[in-house]
Amino acid sequence: MDIGTGAWDRQGRPSEVRLNRLLTLPADSIRREGAALDRDIFESVVAASAKYRH
Repeated sequence: MDIGTGAWDRQGRPSEVRLNRLLTLPADSIRREGAALDRDIFESVVAASAKYRH
């Protein structure tokens, strides 16, 4: 799913989300927060990925 561009990529390249692969990470294993998705984009990704969840 295309999510456009954001602060997570300094070169401003369009980004995509792989809807059929969910990664779960412990909070203490994440070194830093690079950027956050806009709430509307996040909700669209969650809704679109629903068909892949078991």
